Amino acid sequence: MCDIRRVRTALCFLLLTSVVVAHVVRAQEARRTYTITGTVVDAKTSEALVGANVTIRGTTLGAATNREGKYTILANLAPGTYRIAHSFVGYKMKIQEVQLGSQTIVEVGRVALDEDPLLIQEVVVTGTGTATEKARLGNAITTLSASAVAESFAPTVDAALVGKIAGALIQQNSGTPGGGVSVRLRGTSTISASAEPLYIIDGTIVDNSSNELVNLGGYVGNRIADIDPNDIDRIEVVKGAAAAALYGSRANNGVIQIFTKRGQLGAPRIVFRAQAGMSDIRKTYEVNTYPYDKPPTDPTRKQVARRDYQKEIFRTGYEYDNYLAISGGTEATKYYVGGTYGYESGVVQASDYQKTNFRANLDQLVGNWLKLSIGANYIYSFTNRVPNGGIVGGEGVITNFAFQPNWFDLSPNAEGKYPTPPFAAFANELEVINRWKAPLKVNRFIGSLGLTATPWTNVSIDYKLGYDQYRENANREIPVGSSAGYVTGFSQQATLDVLLVNNDVTATHTLTVSDFGFTTVAGFSHQYFEGTNITASVRDLIPVATILSSGATALASEYREKRVIYGSFIQETIGFQDKIFLTGALRIDGASTFGKDDRFQIFPKASLSYVVSNEDWWRENVGSVVNRFKFRTAWGQSGGQPAGTYDRFSVYVQQSNSNRPGLVNSVLLGNQKLKPERMSEIEIGADIGLLNDLVSIEATYYNKKVSDLLLQRTLPPSTGFSGILDNVGELENKGFELLVKGVVWNSEDFRWLSTLTVSQNKNKVTELFGPDFAVANSFGIARVAKGEPLGIFYGPKYQRNADGSVKYDTLGRPLRDPVAQKIGDPNPDLLLAFVNDFEIFRNLSVHVQFDGVFGQDVFNFTRRILETPAFGNGKEYEKELSGEVAVGYFNNRRTIFEEYVEDASFVKLRELSVSYRLDQDFIRNLGLRSLEVRLTGRNLLSFDNYSGYDPEVNAASQSTLVRGFDWSTTPLPRTWILSLTFNL
Repeated sequence: MCDIRRVRTALCFLLLTSVVVAHVVRAQEARRTYTITGTVVDAKTSEALVGANVTIRGTTLGAATNREGKYTILANLAPGTYRIAHSFVGYKMKIQEVQLGSQTIVEVGRVALDEDPLLIQEVVVTGTGTATEKARLGNAITTLSASAVAESFAPTVDAALVGKIAGALIQQNSGTPGGGVSVRLRGTSTISASAEPLYIIDGTIVDNSSNELVNLGGYVGNRIADIDPNDIDRIEVVKGAAAAALYGSRANNGVIQIFTKRGQLGAPRIVFRAQAGMSDIRKTYEVNTYPYDKPPTDPTRKQVARRDYQKEIFRTGYEYDNYLAISGGTEATKYYVGGTYGYESGVVQASDYQKTNFRANLDQLVGNWLKLSIGANYIYSFTNRVPNGGIVGGEGVITNFAFQPNWFDLSPNAEGKYPTPPFAAFANELEVINRWKAPLKVNRFIGSLGLTATPWTNVSIDYKLGYDQYRENANREIPVGSSAGYVTGFSQQATLDVLLVNNDVTATHTLTVSDFGFTTVAGFSHQYFEGTNITASVRDLIPVATILSSGATALASEYREKRVIYGSFIQETIGFQDKIFLTGALRIDGASTFGKDDRFQIFPKASLSYVVSNEDWWRENVGSVVNRFKFRTAWGQSGGQPAGTYDRFSVYVQQSNSNRPGLVNSVLLGNQKLKPERMSEIEIGADIGLLNDLVSIEATYYNKKVSDLLLQRTLPPSTGFSGILDNVGELENKGFELLVKGVVWNSEDFRWLSTLTVSQNKNKVTELFGPDFAVANSFGIARVAKGEPLGIFYGPKYQRNADGSVKYDTLGRPLRDPVAQKIGDPNPDLLLAFVNDFEIFRNLSVHVQFDGVFGQDVFNFTRRILETPAFGNGKEYEKELSGEVAVGYFNNRRTIFEEYVEDASFVKLRELSVSYRLDQDFIRNLGLRSLEVRLTGRNLLSFDNYSGYDPEVNAASQSTLVRGFDWSTTPLPRTWILSLTFNL
């Protein structure tokens, strides 16, 4: 505790000194009030740019242009030379120097901005504490515009990110409506906790949990699916500790910050979009069509009629979506109000998803030094879910297609009763579709309140209040007379209530002394989390109802948790001549999940950015070819919270004795020395612009090491406990990222932009306390092993001859090696994406995105079951029935897991979009500014050698360790969407 107090004192002293020095320096100079005016226009068309941002470097002063592109800044400044920056989204920033002297009215004049089609000169805020130009950053950060999200027509925000971020492995785990997406930024950095990044929306920290309240065999969506992509203005992605250190003990997995649309200066603008689409699956398994149930050598064999139940499970899905928004504002008041209603029927029978979203954002100037920002977002969604297999489920419709012999007729009889299949432990899939119900309702409110005060020229203070609250209500209703062990019926209801509140205060101070610029940012953060989960279930229902009160045998459970995090940080950035920028920062976190002996943790960071191309010698020698070159390097630390809220305590668990309730000690010992997992990362990179930024290159190498991994350590029996959660493991991720953007062609009638992203990550467990271990809920296949990547596949292999060929017994059946070994790795070797955007005659646009994953393996458990003789639904099993291979061939092969590990490398045509914008006079005569017609396709083609539905799959949803597991999961559908967008 003593050390922490010293650090706090030092931080406060540093901030206070900076502020005092600033005021002393400025107080020595006579200040005057200047009126600075100018006009910002498009360099090509000379049209006024409305809402362009104009700021005076080294101060907090600025303004936005009005409808005529004009701006006025009232500035109380000392005489001298100042640099005024003019910027607008999609344009290159331009800086004008002005001399402030005896004349108090200063005219900057007409400033013409050139288009920036590659969006080189962006301003970001994630991980920086304040708005910062990318040129000043020593770390990589990725920004996606609203158009990049909107033109994908992805069903969720995270699905829209696929293939667009270097260093990010983003995969849809399932094709179910509202299904989950996994995001891994620069690899997996934990073992026992979630590996998903921290999500922030307009300053509000939001929950992205995957909550399986009732067992549907792995059907788990994630809550970021609640956010409407139509509302998004831009997304910033921070991938490593070097940039995310300011977020402290919650930033090990990176940070994704979403900024929603806000009002712009001008008359009200109305946007209405109507879209409709259809989807289907790209391929199905070939099924066994052999007309006999047994091989020719079996005298009991009989003729059978086989059926492809996939035709009765899958269907063509339909969807529609309507979006309406109005925005506008004056210099004092700006507003955005938008709403969406959408419906999607899944490609699996009886599944659908509908969502209603409403958002309102308001920005209000109060006087000339205070800005109030308010955001409110309400979401309601309703999902009809169907069990879809998964690691722990035996009731999924695709699961049962694999397990039930397809010669058995599953259709209901004349009275509507469904027969019990031959393997009674598994359900009748037709009955699951038509009689079982599993609805899910979500009500969610996300709010934000922001205050930005600029009491002095070079000081700003920001306050953010974030509020995220939602309730999930999940049901599972199985009527009386059902199969799979539910003859007497079953009903289950579960409710989850979640509340997150964050308060953040940030103060920024800027100072310019000669060629040096100083930016000091300090802040305090308070985060609160509360969750309650109540579940009740009953059996032995009355025949006519499935509500809880209709059952006789009841079970109930309840869980509550609360977490609190307090944090503070200080950051100093020193700039020299707009060439060299050095940043240092410290974050201190205290959390209720940490043990009392390690309650406070420090997370430092440092970075350097050197814009070499701003040197005169560079411009004179190579500037005409390499017009922009920045070297950057950064180092930082961030943390990962313990997964359990009360792991620091030795808790009691409920246990009944003779029907009397009681409590006993948990088998896990609490750990008062528990602390967060700690990641240290260094990254080195360069940003390069060629031929006046016709080509832009960003290259990054990173090396991050995670220490203090939280693992369960075994204790001797004499302690009275079986184990303790302790900080005892280590792992590392190394890799590179390459982003290349280029203007291939740019003329009045034709523009062609290309973007290539390439990334590689190598993951390895470097230290384990204890032996390697199998991961739960993976049939013992996924494994954590020292010296290996996380989640490798481990199991039986073929016995092989010296030349590598498979060994067979005397009957021609494959032999299994008795020693289990590594058989695969679900972690990919390489990620690649290639995006092309074409604009033809200013009105016709074409967008094409290919992305690929290379070197990853998938364990195809579905194929293993299809080929098992007891079920025999797979096409391959026909070889045994026809006598082509020996009887028992597939019984032997199904025990050799190596056979079912497949290369799941793929290249997909992820997005194809063609749009035409009508903005001719006759459209304007109708009262419209423009009308856009767009046809979009998603997941249209997949170039792969995978035998299953789709290589992009994971039956364990967002599981940290169980990856690449295909077990009867709904495949990603191929989707076509037609949309009309009216701009009024």
